Amino acid sequence: DGVKKLSAMTRAAGAELILHTPPPFDALPVRNRLRKADAADFSDIAPFEDYDQVMAEYGRWEMTLPAGTASVVVDLHSAMNDYLAQERKRTPGFSFSGDGIHPSAAGHLLMARTFFKAMGVRMESGDLDRALAAMDADPMFRLIQQRRELRSNGWLAYIGYTRDKAASADAIEPTEARAAPLQARLMYCGRSRRRCRRRSDKTPSDAANGKGDARHTRCLRRFAAALVSCRWNLKLMEGIVPLRGISGDMANCRSRWC
Repeated sequence: DGVKKLSAMTRAAGAELILHTPPPFDALPVRNRLRKADAADFSDIAPFEDYDQVMAEYGRWEMTLPAGTASVVVDLHSAMNDYLAQERKRTPGFSFSGDGIHPSAAGHLLMARTFFKAMGVRMESGDLDRALAAMDADPMFRLIQQRRELRSNGWLAYIGYTRDKAASADAIEPTEARAAPLQARLMYCGRSRRRCRRRSDKTPSDAANGKGDARHTRCLRRFAAALVSCRWNLKLMEGIVPLRGISGDMANCRSRWC
């Protein structure tokens, strides 16, 4: 009934509902703390040994929901369990989680890939650790991470939560105001990067003589330099330029780096 109500409310709001099956419970990292079915109680500290079967059953139910309940149901449970099974053929102790529940960065990346694939977006399917290393070295990813953490903390306080101690905030507007310049920087840098990629596309002659690779490398270096320059300019602008004027004033720090 809860999912049906959620579906109806989402349609009434003119939005699309995207559901996902629960990520798996991995008993391996907490195997010394598992409890049998006849235990007096269970918790995240002492979980039920077959808790993943509960998650799997719920996921199977989600996958059989009537058409129209959700735009798409993303099967995270199967995708992550399949990956775990493959990795443990090579590394028996492999796990996405230290507590059996919360995924590592690699687990979150696999979840993101699974979401995008289910929604018809092309995503790379290479090594997760290599992809994470590339993301960590990417200046844009650091901006994204900074914005996400800022808004996450702000919204947690705004809706009210208790995590060791209660936290609350009367308004969310200050958080969004602080996040807006970061979003402006991301939009600018994203457009710049797409322009860089277009200009560094290889022509047939470039591919033959290797000039395309060299041009792409030069372009990326200039992009990195421009990003540093824009970061300082925008930092100054954050304190003196109204938000709606940022997009226009960004032209001041657009160097012809490509």
